[in-house]
Amino acid sequence: MKQFITRLLLCTGLTACSNPAKKTTAPTETKFNKTQWAIQEDGQYPWREQMLQYLIDSVRLHGLNITQVTNLLGQPDYTNNGHLYYRVGLKTFPGIPFPVGVRTLVIKLGKDSTVEWRKMHN
Repeated sequence: MKQFITRLLLCTGLTACSNPAKKTTAPTETKFNKTQWAIQEDGQYPWREQMLQYLIDSVRLHGLNITQVTNLLGQPDYTNNGHLYYRVGLKTFPGIPFPVGVRTLVIKLGKDSTVEWRKMHN
């Protein structure tokens, strides 16, 4: 009987955790679009989150110089020591009036001033 109750509780818990009505879906990945990437509304970039993975995986940045990068992505939000930072999104929580994190595309320029690597930073 004890094993039955344990199994019943376990199954009930797993079912509650896997309830599809409670799941949230991540935004669908969108191909990179230079015009949409540049759109800024109320200090936010509504399209960047959806395009980020495609940009990292599929758009050739390696070897581009800084002029080519800025022609493609626009001016970075911040630069420091050979790194270009493009803000992608702000992490917020309901009821907290300020962002608790920033998701950023980071591009590292090498000694020859061309893109060495890029990655997302949370």
